[in-house]
Amino acid sequence: GGYYNDTCSAALDQLGFLTGRSVEGNRIAGFPVDSRRLHCYSAQIGINSMKAYVDNCKGAGTSLMIYYHKILDVPGADPYATSTADFQTLINYIVASGVQCYALDAWWQALNA
Repeated sequence: GGYYNDTCSAALDQLGFLTGRSVEGNRIAGFPVDSRRLHCYSAQIGINSMKAYVDNCKGAGTSLMIYYHKILDVPGADPYATSTADFQTLINYIVASGVQCYALDAWWQALNA
């Protein structure tokens, strides 16, 4: 998972995407260098860890990119699934925190305006 190369970047370009994600390296970062390899966290690390990352990034004034593979009412044993309840809990937490949220392409465009 998380594979990318020049062919993947070309496909993103062809589809009109400005950004892509990486699964490597320092995942909480300020302004990224490569828009095709943005550092991000999988929500699979758990709701309490995600809340802590939101708080840390808010306090540091940095960006946090979160991604989900699957959001299911009952994720069962699927290691790539997050429950609908945990997703809603995190969204409510982010909204209550006052953190400004963006879709990745809009975030990238705002940083490069």
